[in-house]
Amino acid sequence: MLELGLALTLHLNMNQDYNEFHPYGKFSYQDYNVGAFYNSEKRMSYFVSSDIDFSNNLSAEVGIASGYYKDILPLIRLKYKTSFIMPGIENKKIGIVVGKEIKF
Repeated sequence: MLELGLALTLHLNMNQDYNEFHPYGKFSYQDYNVGAFYNSEKRMSYFVSSDIDFSNNLSAEVGIASGYYKDILPLIRLKYKTSFIMPGIENKKIGIVVGKEIKF
């Protein structure tokens, strides 16, 4: 299934000025995803991931993403309906990124 949308984020416990608007495109098949998004560092990222369902509304997405300060980074998000929370890394300091996905 093809999905287009916009993720809105807030970066907590982080100092830099990050992009908080992330247009994305994702293709999903069964529990696997591949896609692209405009990331917090104002660059394009490409990703592959898998969804792990815990209940009807609670899931995790785990995978890898490109386009950050390192070529490839792990990706993990805990999702509840269209909201999510994930770790953010800034100069060896760990912050939290909370967000909301708006699907078109």
